[in-house]
Amino acid sequence: LKPHLNWAPAGSLLQALSALSYYSEKINVYGWDNHLNFSPENKSYWNLLFNLYNYQYDINDWKAQFEHSLINIYYGYQFSKLPNINIYGHMGKLSKHKKLVKKIEKVLFN
Repeated sequence: LKPHLNWAPAGSLLQALSALSYYSEKINVYGWDNHLNFSPENKSYWNLLFNLYNYQYDINDWKAQFEHSLINIYYGYQFSKLPNINIYGHMGKLSKHKKLVKKIEKVLFN
């Protein structure tokens, strides 16, 4: 499945979690590891960043793959800090990468 080139580089999961986080007492998230096929808690800052880029996706016309990965890392980190959201899998193990998330935040919001 090839993504539509005009789609914003964020998934509907992020939108659903954002909306539901205000109303739900508890949200369990499973299977949100499409950008991470490794545990980020065992990677350094640079190793995690370099492993987010996938050359095959880039040459096959999905130019927003890296941006999509960065946005998912940012929101995965932010959602994992909320007390009512439990992220099971690799995206729930980003707590040691605050430095990378701060840099992503600068790019996204400044």
